[in-house]
Amino acid sequence: MSTTSTFPVLTGLGNKPLPGQPKTVPLSLVQPHEAQAQRNHGQSLRRLAERGGLSPTELVAVLEDRPWRRMDPAAAVARLNELVQQFQARPVSAAHPCPECGWDGNLLDIPLCPVGHGEPSSRSTEPAPGGFPAPHGEHTMNIRAKFCCNNLAERNDTAGTKVAEEVYFAPVYSADPNSENAKWSAATPGGQLHMYISNPDAWGAFEQGKEYFLDFTPAG
Repeated sequence: MSTTSTFPVLTGLGNKPLPGQPKTVPLSLVQPHEAQAQRNHGQSLRRLAERGGLSPTELVAVLEDRPWRRMDPAAAVARLNELVQQFQARPVSAAHPCPECGWDGNLLDIPLCPVGHGEPSSRSTEPAPGGFPAPHGEHTMNIRAKFCCNNLAERNDTAGTKVAEEVYFAPVYSADPNSENAKWSAATPGGQLHMYISNPDAWGAFEQGKEYFLDFTPAG
C-alpha cells in the first residue's frame, strides 16, 4: 500500500468491468475508511488490495461507513464515481509564496514562510493544518493534522497475556465542503500513523472511531 497511490476495483464475471467502472480509485479516498473495511471484510486495505481490491458495491459500502448490502451493480458504479468526483473536487488551500525567499507553503494555508518574513503581527502562532514542511531558515513552524483512529487491536503473548496495543490512524475526511474535516483533509488528503504501544500506562488512551489532533514540533 505504501508504494501505490490507488486502490483497485474488482471486475465482474469474465473479468469485464461494468460500463463506467473505474479500474482504481485514489488510495487517499479509501484510507480514512479502513476501520469499516476491517469490519466488513476482516482484512486490512493492504491485504484487500493484494487480493485484487473490492467490487463497486463493496467499495461503496466501505466509503459510506456501513455494512455491505445488495445493490444494483450499475447504481453502485454510479455512486462510486460520484464519491470519487466529490473527493477530487475538494477545495485545496492556495499557496502563499513568500515575496522574500519564494517559500510557497505547499498545501499549508498560511500567510508567511516559517522564517517569519513579513509583518510579525500577521503571523499565526497556531499550528498550521497539513503536512510537515521542510525546515527553512533558523526557525520552523509547528504543524497540526487531524487524524481518526480507524483500528485498534490488542496483542497477546503465547500465554494469552496482553503485551501491547496496536493502533492505526488515518487523516479525517468529509465529502461536505463546508465541514471542518473537509478543510483538514484538503491539507492532508492521505497518510497513516501506526503505533505499537507496549507501555501499560498508555493502554486505553485511544478509542476506535474517535478523532485526534496530531501535532508536530521539531525536537531540536
